[in-house]
Amino acid sequence: LADLTGATRVSIGTMMELAWASEFGKHVVVVMEEDNVHRHAFVNEASTIIYTNMEDAIKYMGNLAVMELN
Repeated sequence: LADLTGATRVSIGTMMELAWASEFGKHVVVVMEEDNVHRHAFVNEASTIIYTNMEDAIKYMGNLAVMELN
């Protein structure tokens, strides 16, 4: 889970983590606003799913956890 909400500068470290996670086939959930500085094709490609708010992302991850238990 990468929470990029409210970012005013690009986080190079987080971008590297997203790239590595994607490369290793990890499930990548990103939270950022529509006008976030991180909105870029590379971030979109590395993300499994992108939400604009944390509440929806947490709900999604909770559903994933339930599916794993079944």
